[in-house]
Amino acid sequence: EAVLAKLADRAGQRLRLCGLLAGEVVVIVGRRDGAPSFVCRRRFEEPIDDTFILHRVVAELLASYWHGENVNFLAVTLSDLRVPTHQLRLGGIREQTCFFVMRSLDAICSRYGASSVFLGRLFPVIHTDDAPDRIGFRKVEGIDDAQ
Repeated sequence: EAVLAKLADRAGQRLRLCGLLAGEVVVIVGRRDGAPSFVCRRRFEEPIDDTFILHRVVAELLASYWHGENVNFLAVTLSDLRVPTHQLRLGGIREQTCFFVMRSLDAICSRYGASSVFLGRLFPVIHTDDAPDRIGFRKVEGIDDAQ
């Protein structure tokens, strides 16, 4: 669960860095017993870039499909990407607060490193290689850049 949260956290950071919103999240779980991987997805009522929402949704998806089997592969994919319209959303202070909190966390991590500030649920995996930093098309950040 902590690895999945770390993947969702990075996906949210990249989404905000690119100035995009996601309309859907997809979680893929591969099991070690050779059983087929399962893919679960959820569409958002409104496109989001909020890591707190991503964490909640990926945890719900995992809980609904995973029953404690050994896992050898996890992936979080955001799709239906859109450029924000910058139209103010109804909903009040919570959305505005989350927006500024997430942007502030992104700025701190960008300046001082990814593990300088993180959510508590990431603590078990923040300094491990349990979730190597991979982005689309299997490009591994830091390794492929050096070649």
